[in-house]
Amino acid sequence: MGLAAVSCNKALEKDEVEAGFAPKVTVPTVTDPVLEELIEMEKCAVVTVTFAEYTANTDSLELGFLVSLDPTFATSKAFILEELPEDGTVTTKVPVTPGKVNYIKATASSVSGSNFSKTLEVEVPALPWYYMLASSYTADITTYFGYGYEGHTVGVQLSEDTNSITFTNLDVSLAMYYEVGHQLTGTVDKDNRTVTFEIVDGFVDIGLSAAGIFIYPMVWSDADEDLVPTDSFKIAFSEDASVMTVQSYGLLIEGSFDDLYFNQKYTAN
Repeated sequence: MGLAAVSCNKALEKDEVEAGFAPKVTVPTVTDPVLEELIEMEKCAVVTVTFAEYTANTDSLELGFLVSLDPTFATSKAFILEELPEDGTVTTKVPVTPGKVNYIKATASSVSGSNFSKTLEVEVPALPWYYMLASSYTADITTYFGYGYEGHTVGVQLSEDTNSITFTNLDVSLAMYYEVGHQLTGTVDKDNRTVTFEIVDGFVDIGLSAAGIFIYPMVWSDADEDLVPTDSFKIAFSEDASVMTVQSYGLLIEGSFDDLYFNQKYTAN
């Protein structure tokens, strides 16, 4: 005959439970943000706030801002101050989206909780599309041959004279599978919101010609129900530059197609 031993644990008291938590500290406070100016070309708002009730040793201290295009802040981006203001007051640039109403809240947090300011509503005028370009665009891509890549990011850089744009790591296979860096620069068509590229012998040079790697421009043909070659290659942008569409093309490596791509839509980061 076996014996079973049963033990009963005494329920912990409230004080005993709380003793296992991090010690409570003061939750820092923040004033409502004041708009000092809009720097439209830099896509930022300059705002001033004052933080208080904190020290450099405050546990889990975070001071910063939330920015959203939704007044409910259901989705938002956080911008945390990298340096603590010496006297609590800070005037800083907060990134905003042109052509939209932006909602800004200042936030101050410690291990014990968070405080939020009232919402500052900032209507930001629209800029020409090429001034609203993001520095990078991302897409989930399925290729013609059925390969899938999640979160492919392309770098975008407008020239100082605004007449050309350079794209970094445009091809997803080269960037994410082969891990080969590359770039190409095209001419800006400001009226049509497109960037066009030089075609030499039917190909676009992406800086890897010595390795026999090129882009081969293509378009969808309803008649052929397939991708077919074409004599131009473009990347287009939406009016607010939030969407970038890359024309179909084939990736040629030493004369053979490594993969082909339908038109790909990227979203600004």
